Amino acid sequence: MIGELCKCCVNDRSVSGIKFDETGTCSYCSEYYRYEDKLNDFDCLEKLWMERINTYKGKGPYDAIMGISGGKDSTYVLYQLVNTYKLKVLAVSVDNGFLNDWSKDRIASITSELGVEHRYITYPEELLKKLYVSSIKAVASPCIACSYMIYMGSISYAAELGIPMMIHGRSPAQMLKYFSSEKSPDMVIPFLFSSLKHINEVNLDNTYKDVYDSFKRIFPVEFMDDLTPLYPDFKGKQPVEFMPYFVYHKYNETEMVDFLEKHMKWKRPDNYELMSHYDCDAHDAGGYLYEIAEGRPHIMPELSVAVRQGLISRDEAIKTLYRSQMSSLPEKSMNALSKYVGLDKDFLQEIARGVAERKRAALANIKRKEI
Repeated sequence: MIGELCKCCVNDRSVSGIKFDETGTCSYCSEYYRYEDKLNDFDCLEKLWMERINTYKGKGPYDAIMGISGGKDSTYVLYQLVNTYKLKVLAVSVDNGFLNDWSKDRIASITSELGVEHRYITYPEELLKKLYVSSIKAVASPCIACSYMIYMGSISYAAELGIPMMIHGRSPAQMLKYFSSEKSPDMVIPFLFSSLKHINEVNLDNTYKDVYDSFKRIFPVEFMDDLTPLYPDFKGKQPVEFMPYFVYHKYNETEMVDFLEKHMKWKRPDNYELMSHYDCDAHDAGGYLYEIAEGRPHIMPELSVAVRQGLISRDEAIKTLYRSQMSSLPEKSMNALSKYVGLDKDFLQEIARGVAERKRAALANIKRKEI
């Protein structure tokens, strides 16, 4: 059940790492508004971006590695890297076991049209199953393990090939939903703060240490045991810089989709909606289990970012939030997840309810301390 909302956005107390002040404002709003000017000074951000482009271009067999799923964000970023910034890019996709035919067809078409080399990064199926089961038991969703695997796998591959930067296309809503200078539950926030510095002020060794420390703080020990072997080993060389394209550039989903349909053969899906995902067969199942565990739609923190950025009114965000609640089991997606990880659908939901109980107990303890 959705709880009392922040007076400024649509977060409630179920959001990881959140605190509320005496006015009813959540800590993620306070942190965002603290950095708002810096996050929206795109003249300055463009200079920071170009510092990195000018530093790394021509320094490896490819200028950058770029993860691509076939969706709007990664397609748009890849187009800009190739055509606007004239970078030699190696496009990669991590085959997570749920990458569907829609995505694979898009990836092949996009990279061919842009003349970009593309490779798949693969892992043994048994390793993927182990990671997903650990992730589900820890947070009720396979998506955390998948995100970690995609980021760390791509960074490790870039390091192996001597590519100096990895550029990704996470949207601001995805990047900023747990934005905090405190102990954020988002494992890649240290990369974001690093991106806001001039390149000569960045110590990538320290950034990666902060990232790894955040993993240890956020996840159970047994989950860390599974994740640690995937962490990149730079073997004493310069670490790969993990660069968020949409920290440095304005993001407007509608304009991007229109741009892609005008300048490329890319077409939006028939069932297209804003802030949706179409590349992963397990995505809806992950969202459903997460909703059981958290008691609210997983999109809540992302909607809150959109409210802070003035992309949507708070009233409209509230309507979207309630409309996003899953009223029924996403059978097809749950079947795909159940079959892959080897756990019955009912058991997966039971695990999510167990996570919910732990969450409720933790929240009750926090409230007792606040009184």
